[in-house]
Amino acid sequence: MTNLFAKSVAVFALSAGAALAGGLDTPVAPATPAAPIVPVAQDATDWTGFYLGAEIGTGNAELDGVEDDVNSFGGFAGYMHDMGNIVVGGELAYGRYSADDAEDVDATSLKARVGYDLGTVLPYAFAGVASVSGDDVTDSVTIYGVGADMQVTDSIRVGAEYLIGENDNFDDSFEFKVDTISLRAAYSF
Repeated sequence: MTNLFAKSVAVFALSAGAALAGGLDTPVAPATPAAPIVPVAQDATDWTGFYLGAEIGTGNAELDGVEDDVNSFGGFAGYMHDMGNIVVGGELAYGRYSADDAEDVDATSLKARVGYDLGTVLPYAFAGVASVSGDDVTDSVTIYGVGADMQVTDSIRVGAEYLIGENDNFDDSFEFKVDTISLRAAYSF
């Protein structure tokens, strides 16, 4: 028993000595509890909502066999719904296509979009129809392509889009083909 008592006193003395190592004048601060670990959200970006924007582009167009460089500008409005990894939506757009050697045309389009949510970046594909009209032409055009949007702030998005459009030429009216690359900027709300 004496041996157990001696060991206990020795352990207590060592512990007390370590506790008072700073001296009696220096108080020992209590230990600060560790901050809780909070998981970081993988995807804090929500693409759901309405948006309005403008775009400018360049590319090639062919109207009745006349091929030319084309510049485009226009505006668009749409709605997207973020379902987690997949984002779906629709967009209505107006564009003006101007060429040096061919007739300028106006295009009003409606397209469906589906994208993959990568956080602040949204790559997407789209398909739809456009009504194309000019001084001598009016026809419907099938459009499709790919693009990507990037969220700069909660409300501002910028992106790029590659569009291909061609009419079906079933009614022998005129042949129209276009492929453009556009830079886009949008405000979401």
